[in-house]
Amino acid sequence: MIERSEIAKSLYRIVNLYSDYLEIGFLQKNESIDFSFWNRENFFDKKIVEKDSVKEKSDRENLKNISPLPNRANKKGDGSKIKEIIELAERISKCKMCPLSTESKVVTGAGDPNSDIVVVSDYVSSNYEEESALPLNGRELNAFKKWVEAISIDSSSLFFTHMIKCHPKRLKITADSISSCMKHLEVQIDIIKPKFILCLGERVATQLGGKQFSFIGNREDFFYYKGIKVFTIFHPRDVEAREELKKPLWAMLKKFKNYIQANEQ
Repeated sequence: MIERSEIAKSLYRIVNLYSDYLEIGFLQKNESIDFSFWNRENFFDKKIVEKDSVKEKSDRENLKNISPLPNRANKKGDGSKIKEIIELAERISKCKMCPLSTESKVVTGAGDPNSDIVVVSDYVSSNYEEESALPLNGRELNAFKKWVEAISIDSSSLFFTHMIKCHPKRLKITADSISSCMKHLEVQIDIIKPKFILCLGERVATQLGGKQFSFIGNREDFFYYKGIKVFTIFHPRDVEAREELKKPLWAMLKKFKNYIQANEQ
């Protein structure tokens, strides 16, 4: 049985890997935390950080020309949310509620647990996502990064997850599979308590909204899920396949930016 401290260390690395990948395209040096104290009460009161070795200090010096990531650990409430997200990810990673988990590794989600925006894709759609535990494939992820940064959203500040946290492969996604996995998504949203949920594609919006969502038929730009504004844009894979979606996509992104700015006032 894997020690909880090892699971926590792995998930913490995924959070940093995801943010670093979005920021500059490769892994940066991040603080190293000793999770052996995981079972102690109030462990976030005293963070145990390993001292940099001489080599690590040298590596950091070599990276001095690269813009550093925001210090996510300084955010108010960050500790408790990271703890809850890691504990939840540990449970999700062991999920056996539907047959999809027998075909694929469970991808629990990654990013900043204190984010104001939770991005939800429909399902783990490639071996790349499954093996790297990162959302979207390389081209899709790069496209998504450009989209959000074009409307002044720091891509490393988002939390990204899937509605279906497995790669279906040979199996079909059934209503029972969606119902089972939605329970995990609901808890993630309850922990993070974002101001906005950004759906990638109609499938996710249909599940969160409780009725069929269509880009053609929907007149409202957003709806509410548990009091949280939900906005929907095209999935990157759809835009990649259909060039004509780029123009309406940018119109959607501008509206989303306006909602965010209105919420900040």
